[in-house]
Amino acid sequence: MKRVFDLVLATVAGSILLLPIILIKLTSKGVVSYLGYCSDVAKLFSQAHIVVLPSYREGTAKVLVETAACGRAVITTDVPRCR
Repeated sequence: MKRVFDLVLATVAGSILLLPIILIKLTSKGVVSYLGYCSDVAKLFSQAHIVVLPSYREGTAKVLVETAACGRAVITTDVPRCR
């Protein structure tokens, strides 16, 4: 099967990502790449076409500002401070 896009997950300072069983399975099958901790967010965003922030609750979403500064599109949830 031809891959149409890559789904890459990374964590940055101050974030916690819990890997549920389904994500571990997708990673082992090569569907998802998990980079782990990433200190160079600008480099990561420069390699992306879209940045996704699937948050159900958010303070000030710094990642939205960082994404915009890198000129990338962002998809996020309809919660306060992400709108």
